Amino acid sequence: MAELLTRMLFLLPCAIILERCVTDGSLFALHPAFNTLAVLVCLPSALQAMVQRKNEKNHAKRVWLTKLHLLLNVLAGVLVTVAGFTVFVTKRESGDVHLSTPHSWAALVTGMFFTLNVFQGLLLTFEGSKPNWQWKDETHVLTGVLIYIGSVTTLLYGLHTSSWGATNFTPERQFQLTVLIIAAHVTLLGKSLLLERQAQVKVAKCTPSVPLSNTRTPSIPPGGADTMVKKLELLVLSALLGAPCVTIVSKCAAAPSLFAVHPAANAVAFLLCFPLGLYAMLERKQVADFKTRVTLSKLHMVAQMLAMLLLSAGGAAAYMTKNAFGKDHFTSTHSWLAGVTAILSSLNMLGGLATTFGGKNTSWQWKNPGHRIGGILAFVGGGCSVVLGVYSGAWGVSQLGDDLQFKVASSVAAAYSLLLLKVVTTKNTQSLVKKSN
Repeated sequence: MAELLTRMLFLLPCAIILERCVTDGSLFALHPAFNTLAVLVCLPSALQAMVQRKNEKNHAKRVWLTKLHLLLNVLAGVLVTVAGFTVFVTKRESGDVHLSTPHSWAALVTGMFFTLNVFQGLLLTFEGSKPNWQWKDETHVLTGVLIYIGSVTTLLYGLHTSSWGATNFTPERQFQLTVLIIAAHVTLLGKSLLLERQAQVKVAKCTPSVPLSNTRTPSIPPGGADTMVKKLELLVLSALLGAPCVTIVSKCAAAPSLFAVHPAANAVAFLLCFPLGLYAMLERKQVADFKTRVTLSKLHMVAQMLAMLLLSAGGAAAYMTKNAFGKDHFTSTHSWLAGVTAILSSLNMLGGLATTFGGKNTSWQWKNPGHRIGGILAFVGGGCSVVLGVYSGAWGVSQLGDDLQFKVASSVAAAYSLLLLKVVTTKNTQSLVKKSN
């Protein structure tokens, strides 16, 4: 059932985009068509092959899956090359400037990294006297994941910012496609991470058991039902937060200005960084492994610091724009709430940094109810600030329109509500074990 759902999430947006390309029938339509096939069919299938290979013990099947991975990546490279060639020819005939948009530059950079990664894989496979289909290289894996994310981002960017996307899809359809595409890729990446965790659990089971009082105990493996719930939870949250974030950022990129930095930076801060920081700490409550807990604490810290940097940039952009046009500051509920949220977040972050690094030794395991309450209040304030910002001022009206304003606000409200529900319902692993004992 899960496999069927994942395939449908990929094939549905692919079919919708290809249908519009066929209807268009122009030379340029080959560009989105081939890119869609590469990003929504070839690359996910290649990743799926390697995910399946991790749990495969039969040598012949492992080799076959590796060859399939290589073939699909090469096919994706061919499709992307043809897509790039078609847009190059189309722009040359129409006299348009090449590489004039962030989408085109992102596609170029992603394509270059993709080419280098494929060549590295070919060298590692065929550099010896006999082909080696069993090699491992962490750099290759990491680069592949970055390329995968970059290709999806580039596709969504083109869908929202290109004239072809605006002509062939309504804003509502663009939003729906964004939700489907993000949900599909998050599901596949989540499956890959889940298999990694299951492999770690198997290793942990083979090691001697250690009392829970020791902080370095292996994490308790989740049951099948819990795993499905987590996958569904991650899928829903990613779609609800990712779609409005992509929508807002793409609108800012399509109409660049100094003020556009404000909604773009705030969207990334409030819809990606803050939720990621909160989710990391909620996951930390359910993990007993010391290293994993420290990693999640560090992820929380990095996400919060990045959010504050983005909020500072967004606030400065709004302040400078208002100064340039001679407008008054703090004239709306949105601006006041955003200011209070930023101050509370800054104080909370400084308190967390002081507690972590203020002693003789760095402490990643501390607990502070005040810090937790302050963080939740800042989180709620951030969500309300985004919703108010969508409806505040002329930018939301001119760039989103009534229909998208409602969809973006509803999506953000739903995601924040789900995260707050998770805050209330998430139990600490150690307390659960103590109760069971």
